[in-house]
Amino acid sequence: MFCQVLPPEEWLRQIPEHLIWLPMWDSARFWGREFWLRLPSSLRVVAFSKHIAQHADEAGIRYFQLQYFKNPQDFAPAQSNERVLFYWNRTGLVQENMLRSFCEYMRIERLIFRSHADPGVSESRIFVPPSRLGHTVVEVCSPKMDHDSYLRKLSEANVFIAPRAYEGVGLSFLEALASGCAVLAYNAPTMNEYITHLHDGFLLKNKRSGLWDVLSRFFRRLPGLQSPMPHLNYAPLLPDQDWALLSTIDFTNLGLRARARHQVGFQLWISQQELYATFLAS
Repeated sequence: MFCQVLPPEEWLRQIPEHLIWLPMWDSARFWGREFWLRLPSSLRVVAFSKHIAQHADEAGIRYFQLQYFKNPQDFAPAQSNERVLFYWNRTGLVQENMLRSFCEYMRIERLIFRSHADPGVSESRIFVPPSRLGHTVVEVCSPKMDHDSYLRKLSEANVFIAPRAYEGVGLSFLEALASGCAVLAYNAPTMNEYITHLHDGFLLKNKRSGLWDVLSRFFRRLPGLQSPMPHLNYAPLLPDQDWALLSTIDFTNLGLRARARHQVGFQLWISQQELYATFLAS
């Protein structure tokens, strides 16, 4: 079983019937239809994104599609006494001026900011905001906080900006949804597979410049199964967002519906375990 990384080409040629691949969308999105058609049909794929399932289906590859959900009962419900935004600057998705705009238009009283970047993120994307952004008080967390400390701090928030442009699954924004935060996320997989815009979350505009489209098409055409994956997940969010709409959102109800949807999703995840195990062992 290979998680994220593709099995070696010689294995795919010699023993494909024994191989299971769990591709993650944040890297698999660079592999286009020609790549999938070159894979042996006896390979089995676990699809945590409907887009991966679609690729596997079109290539005639056996796949098992499912969604992972957290148990909302493992998380304290989001607080509602004040409007508190949590942003973890993992990839530089939201830069300081954009963060200031979010706080202004959404009338954020307190910003909890964590600066702990993913490996490979440019130094230019890493910043620490001042103690205030307009009327918003800023609290900067230690970048070395452990996960339990992180979850305790998350429980103080009720609005959350998903930190990455693309996700394989996206544990940080799933934890926020399960907590009952209103999650603002880049409109791309897998965030838009968990969030229905304006019902249980808010999907931000994802229009890229022409350069990103050119780079994406270029890397899809690279020869070989093991084409290198560039870090195009680290692009900043564009400032052309619907600020007027964001200023009118009922974030409390978005968060409540997100937590309720996650409860249903978690039960579905549990119910799929036996079928998932059968697929892996068959």
